[in-house]
Amino acid sequence: MGSVKICITGPESTGKSSLTKHLSSRFGFPYVDEKARKYIDRLNRPYQFEDLLKIAQNQLSATQKLLRNNHIIFCDTDLLTLKIWAQDKYEKEIPFVEERYQKEKADLYLLCYPDLEWQPDPQREDENRLKEIYLIYTGMLTYMNVNYTVIKGEGSTRFDLAEKAVEVFLERQPDN
Repeated sequence: MGSVKICITGPESTGKSSLTKHLSSRFGFPYVDEKARKYIDRLNRPYQFEDLLKIAQNQLSATQKLLRNNHIIFCDTDLLTLKIWAQDKYEKEIPFVEERYQKEKADLYLLCYPDLEWQPDPQREDENRLKEIYLIYTGMLTYMNVNYTVIKGEGSTRFDLAEKAVEVFLERQPDN
C-alpha cells in the first residue's frame, strides 16, 4: 500500500477538528491540523481573497511534509475546502488550488454532516447555510469521483461511525 490520506471535511461547526484528533489518537496515525484558523488568528485585519492562496499553500505544504514521513495520515481539511470557500464567498477561483485539488485529493473523505449544534466562533460565518454548503461538498466529492462516507450523529455515535468507515477503508487496502 502506498501513502494514504484520509481527509475530514465539510461545513463549519460540524466537528471536523475534534473528529480528526480523535481518529488520530484511535488509530495512531498523525494528522495535519487546519491551517486557516491559525493563519486568520494572526491577521490584524479581516481576511481577504488573497489570503486564501496563502492558506492553501500552507495546508498543502504541511500535508506533503507529514506524508513524506508517514504511511497514513489524517487531514483536517484539504484543498477542496479552499476551492469551495473561494467560490462560495468570492465567486472566484484560486489558480493554485484549481491546478492541484484533483491531484492532491485524499484516498478517503469523511464528510461531516451539519447535525451538530452550531458553535459560535469569530471565524465562523455561515450558521444559516450549513446544509447548503454541505450539498456543495457532496456535489464536489461526487464530481471528483472519490471515496467518501457521510458522518452523522453526536458524540460517540459520530466517532464510532467515523472509526468504522476508516476500518473498512483500511481493510480494503492492498498489503494491509
